[in-house]
Amino acid sequence: MNSNDTISRAKIDKITIPIIQRDYAQGRKTHSGENGQPVLNAAGQKFINEIFSTMISDAGDKQLELDFIYGSIFTEKEEKAGAAADVTYFNPLDGQQRLTTLFLMYWFVGGVELDKNGRKSLASILGNFSYKTRTSSSVFCNKLVNELNSEGIDYLLRKDAVYQDRLEVEPKINIITQIENLSWFHDAYKLDPTVQAMLNMLDEVQRQYLYHKCNNIFVKLERLKFYILPLSNFGLTEDLYVKMNARGKQLTGFENFKADLQHWIKDNIASFHLEEQEYDGRRMPYDMFFINKMDNEWSQCFWNAQKDSEDKNFDPLFLSFIYKYLLNEFILGYSGTNKGIDKEPDFTLLSNEVEYSGFSLFESNLSERSLRNLRILLDQISVHYDEIIEASQPCWMILPTKFDVLKSKLTLQERAVFCALIMYLIKKDFNKAALKMWLHVVWNIVENANIDSWRAATGVIQLIMELVEHSDDIYEWLADDSSTINSSQSKDTIAEERKKAKLIRSNPEWEIALLQAESHAFFKGSVSFLIPKDNSINGFKHNYEMAKSLFDSSGVSSKYQGNSHILLRALLSRYHALTDIKYHITDKKEKENSLKNMLSSDPVVRSAFAEWLSLPTEADIYNKLLEEIAKESPIPTGNNDFDKKLHQLLYKSTDLINWMQQYGAIRYKDNYISRPNSSYDWIYVYGYSNEIIAELTARGWRCENKCSIGEEPNKIEIPYYWSAAGREIYVSKRIHCDDKNVEARCSVGSEEITIMVENVVIDTLKYNELVGNKGCVKPFADNLENRIEENIKDALYRNGE
Repeated sequence: MNSNDTISRAKIDKITIPIIQRDYAQGRKTHSGENGQPVLNAAGQKFINEIFSTMISDAGDKQLELDFIYGSIFTEKEEKAGAAADVTYFNPLDGQQRLTTLFLMYWFVGGVELDKNGRKSLASILGNFSYKTRTSSSVFCNKLVNELNSEGIDYLLRKDAVYQDRLEVEPKINIITQIENLSWFHDAYKLDPTVQAMLNMLDEVQRQYLYHKCNNIFVKLERLKFYILPLSNFGLTEDLYVKMNARGKQLTGFENFKADLQHWIKDNIASFHLEEQEYDGRRMPYDMFFINKMDNEWSQCFWNAQKDSEDKNFDPLFLSFIYKYLLNEFILGYSGTNKGIDKEPDFTLLSNEVEYSGFSLFESNLSERSLRNLRILLDQISVHYDEIIEASQPCWMILPTKFDVLKSKLTLQERAVFCALIMYLIKKDFNKAALKMWLHVVWNIVENANIDSWRAATGVIQLIMELVEHSDDIYEWLADDSSTINSSQSKDTIAEERKKAKLIRSNPEWEIALLQAESHAFFKGSVSFLIPKDNSINGFKHNYEMAKSLFDSSGVSSKYQGNSHILLRALLSRYHALTDIKYHITDKKEKENSLKNMLSSDPVVRSAFAEWLSLPTEADIYNKLLEEIAKESPIPTGNNDFDKKLHQLLYKSTDLINWMQQYGAIRYKDNYISRPNSSYDWIYVYGYSNEIIAELTARGWRCENKCSIGEEPNKIEIPYYWSAAGREIYVSKRIHCDDKNVEARCSVGSEEITIMVENVVIDTLKYNELVGNKGCVKPFADNLENRIEENIKDALYRNGE
């Protein structure tokens, strides 16, 4: 293996599992057996089965090659018999699991088959195997070895029994119970996962030894062969050794994935035309080259990404990145509509990052192009990671939160940014300034799009893919009037980014001014409403200073919310038609970003702020708001008297607006007010409609449509039957609302009866007293009920005949 004879012929005195290594795992149990009973994990079961298959074989030349065991060989001086002597240690990097299982195999079989002297000799050899992962693991191994020199354990007890079925193999006192009954075994060992896994494996060794009726197989342990590959042969550092050994106290699917990936690359070398590559001064096949990069510089990057984490287990982080990369590939290659993309099986598996169970999912989403691009991407990240992190942050970021392309969990917004970043790294030569400019535009798009589903996220990603071709100088491209965008996604935001790019190209000072405003915790990139008509930079700076007093991170600042929401009411007063109110009536930041959307695209709101923010001082703005809420509604009189009255109710009535903000009833549509996405609690804002409805529902009537009140949107109708002419007739009473009226409806048999009472529009209404029994309402309800009862009697008479 190596031309250095000293290394290749080195005699190893001691094997030490270093403290940084993972716990012993081949003896762990899983709950995947019959009836959910725990059984040995698949990897451990497979390995011990192969060992016993080799041991019981009659073929004299039967061997089991255990592949390479990588590690570090070093020599230290130790005191022996009063004199210093060289002791050669081997610290395994990869192979700890196999070595530990062999240690347990030698201990058990030697304990069964060797005489007293043989046991003593074996104990002196096995004593050179030590486990440093935990103190309890180290002490347990020492105590276990010492048992070879005592008679504390009867390994077999029933070794003369004949077993027809392996499941029937049960010693009277199994090996685990015997060890736990020893005087030196204490409860702390039960908390050590390495010790527990060792006991499980010994239990399996005992079972197989009995089941196969083994005898004199100790000498056959020589059939187990492995090769040692010292790290020093390749000039690898101890830092890499520590890094790779920290791959996890918990085993992950990453190693299985990596092995499957290498096989897949190897199988496709010819069809993909993958040529040999040079790595560390040597030519090697592409599959080895790719995996070497995964094991070294790419893994180093994921290791560094966790420098602030106590858990340096980067395997899951690396595998998570692969899932995200392939999900991105799936989205970009999807030919269906965005509406159904998240229902696709592969999309679901990749987005949920299901536990690794085989390579088929990856194979169906990998190609020659995606493999080559993955190499480019990981090379870029590993070389420029720190610069990438610095360039990737949105200007409004608040420490210690940060966007990290290697982070395991990403929001839907961050998924879109992830796409923008990795596609830049694949398509463009790295330039930190260009990348920062590109992602600044992307963050503005993503932040101001309503990404509340994968369907929405996919639409934004497709827009980003159209723009990424110009990501090496995105401002230059946006400022060019001849450049075109096919996607209809985020048109308002793209229009704003174009305008800002032109301003920056006309005067570089704009970049700093815009960036300062875009960093505002509420505006977050959407600042076009601050740009004056004359495009003067001084006017923009003035508008921003005024806006800072009106807005904070939660929306409208407390000063302008506290005075009965004066700013919101002033905005509402500017509308000339109720149908123009297309956003939620709110001055707070909420899920739909209604207020922010109004600032960016509502012409009424933008016109109002263009006027208000240009005023000389904040005091002037405040006085102007007072004027706005005191004026008469601009809605013309005549046919729209109802609308005019309602409009004034919305911006003049402090009771109404306070109630709406307090209870989140901020959605206005078709003369109703309700909570967003609610199917009940619809408040009819005309006159006494709500009180009439409340009164009738209290009398047992059923609501027929949106006119429901309170927490019982549809009271259960209790119909009654009237006996007439020898038959029963079904009678029901219901309430219905149209745009301006309440109707009492009933059915008597198949006959429908409707009684309508027109409402009286009022100027003030205390909405926190909506559900009540006001004296002024009772006559309306009585009138409806009396009139409907008269009609019911007539109808019953007719039906009875």
